[in-house]
Amino acid sequence: MTGLDFCSVVDNAWYTVQELVLDKVKHTLTIRFTDLASEEEEVFNGEKIKTAEELDGFLKRFRPACVQLQDDDCGRMGPGSQVCALLKGKQDEKFYNGLIYIGLKVDRKPHKQDDCFCKFKVLWTDGPKVGSFETMGMERVCRRKKGSPLFDPALRSFVRCHKRILIRK
Repeated sequence: MTGLDFCSVVDNAWYTVQELVLDKVKHTLTIRFTDLASEEEEVFNGEKIKTAEELDGFLKRFRPACVQLQDDDCGRMGPGSQVCALLKGKQDEKFYNGLIYIGLKVDRKPHKQDDCFCKFKVLWTDGPKVGSFETMGMERVCRRKKGSPLFDPALRSFVRCHKRILIRK
């Protein structure tokens, strides 16, 4: 596992990356996702990236993997916390970005042993419900981690190679 999430170009949902496969001969980067079939892989041809802005846009689709909230994490989550939350659809479930709503405190419930029953009001910041609110339990909320995704060697190599190509053009 790489420790990365990727925002799919197919549906703009966030998925956990299982593996990045760099093919230096074909100038491609294949993204394999955890718990998805090989047909769901996304392949990017670096030769189609024509500008530094396109390369930056591609890189922004990666981030350090989000962390599922645990029972003792709710106290660290307050108004304005950036999250990635599970949006439950009629036929599927996907992760999109959101914020813990600033205008309202987290609805903290008494904890029984290690069980958390707190509720979070999430403002969806992307996805099909962007701009709307949804109240959910911590089982649907992941904490977004800060940092560069370039710790992954395949991604770092792909970006470096294409920066050099763009500089030569």
